[in-house]
Amino acid sequence: MSSQRIGHYHNLRVSEKVLKTGRKIWEDAKQWDVAPIPASKVLPRVSEGNRQVGNLPWLIVPLVASTIGLNSAWAHNPGIGAGEGGGGILTIGAATLERGQFAFSVFSDYLRLKQLGEATLLANVGNDVHGIKAVESRAFALAYGVTDDFTISVRAPWVERTGILEAFTEGSALTSVVRDRGDAAGFGDVTLLGQYRFMNEKSTGTQGAVLFGVKLPTGRTDVVDRFGSLFDAEFQPGSGSWDALFGAALSQRLTSSLGFHANILAIARHGSARRESRKSHALQCGAFLSCVRRRC
Repeated sequence: MSSQRIGHYHNLRVSEKVLKTGRKIWEDAKQWDVAPIPASKVLPRVSEGNRQVGNLPWLIVPLVASTIGLNSAWAHNPGIGAGEGGGGILTIGAATLERGQFAFSVFSDYLRLKQLGEATLLANVGNDVHGIKAVESRAFALAYGVTDDFTISVRAPWVERTGILEAFTEGSALTSVVRDRGDAAGFGDVTLLGQYRFMNEKSTGTQGAVLFGVKLPTGRTDVVDRFGSLFDAEFQPGSGSWDALFGAALSQRLTSSLGFHANILAIARHGSARRESRKSHALQCGAFLSCVRRRC
């Protein structure tokens, strides 16, 4: 999961105390999921060897999910947790769907952020420093097994950022005030992903896969605030850019019911609908433990 960019802290003429506060809020915004997440009903039945296994209740514990170099508030990978040994909601495992098999998932994410105080915003008026209350996303994902070792998937998100605050200087007296610019919501960018499993060692329970795909600039980039001004690119639901995705995933069976999953995914952006966009290239990584309880 990626972290929300609160603002820029370079070239600011403010006290060290304000800078320390900003850095602390930035660190607080980095996401560490520690609660178990049930993600069980993606597939009704999966196979294990030559026998069928019944519905699999999943208990997936995220170890770490982070994004490096990503300035947009929310980065969605299209992982769908396919099949037994599949990764979690935020991590793409190496397991693929069987040939001809479909999987459909609905995700809902909510991130509550510590809002910047009025004093911090006023001290940085004109320096592109913003406050934001929360980021919410709902995504729909569909995957299809082309072969037993090759799965394609598509993911379409709805993204909403609420409580966007910014300080402005207005009037002849050049008075600085903090405005609540409202919310920015809309459809985000659609992601297409291919997942090819090149390793499937059943004796050791080791699986490896390469990931490749593209994110299309289908999301909105024209959302305006309550005053009629266009939101900055970092708050728009869509990036306005064509992004290439490539990476790798690993799944390792630890016991008969416990598995470890990890992935790394690079995002290379190309072009933008707006020149002032500061969204940069990104590197996502994540790791999960999954526990499967079998009911035959």
